[in-house]
Amino acid sequence: MIMAVIFNFRSTLVVAQTTGNGADVVVQSEEKIASNFHTLINDYRGKKLMLSLVWNDTIAKAASNHTEWMSVYNNLDHVERTKGPRYTGREVTDRINYAANMRGQLYCGENILFFDYEMDTTAVIADSMAANLASKAFEMWRNSPGHNANMLSRFKFHGVSFHYANGVIWSTNVFCGEDTSKYYFSLRRRVQLIWRQKILKEEFPNDYE
Repeated sequence: MIMAVIFNFRSTLVVAQTTGNGADVVVQSEEKIASNFHTLINDYRGKKLMLSLVWNDTIAKAASNHTEWMSVYNNLDHVERTKGPRYTGREVTDRINYAANMRGQLYCGENILFFDYEMDTTAVIADSMAANLASKAFEMWRNSPGHNANMLSRFKFHGVSFHYANGVIWSTNVFCGEDTSKYYFSLRRRVQLIWRQKILKEEFPNDYE
């Protein structure tokens, strides 16, 4: 899903809090998977002669907020339809604006997924396992034309989040690009919103009856 967003205000960032050694271990494992995925996607873009994506903490935290929301409500969805403790915005643009502390015109894309996995919460996963889990997510997105298009689009910034809960790993992968040309931005925005609407209708046909 691709949407346009304007970063133009400062707001408070909601970050999920962790307590206890077990939770800390899981967070460290999740961060290790995310780091592996960031390297993996840039290797992929490099083979396609595309520029590497720049890691952005704000975008990563916005992704993390949405991953937490999907996990809490057991709902794989680009749109946060349920408001509650983890709600930070209905769509990706709202969630990034919620977390934003920057200025400028950006357009953004978002990939999401989940898959079953039993994680040992007593020890941080090994580097090889983190790499395997990152690779699994990468292959799932690469084998989906719309998600693969996001990974190979002319975005500049990147943030990805993985969250483990109850035998399931959830992930949100967010990309953003910038454009200084008002005309080009407006044209790109119209094209992207049309494309986004098409994808949403295919993924959630019942919402567009």
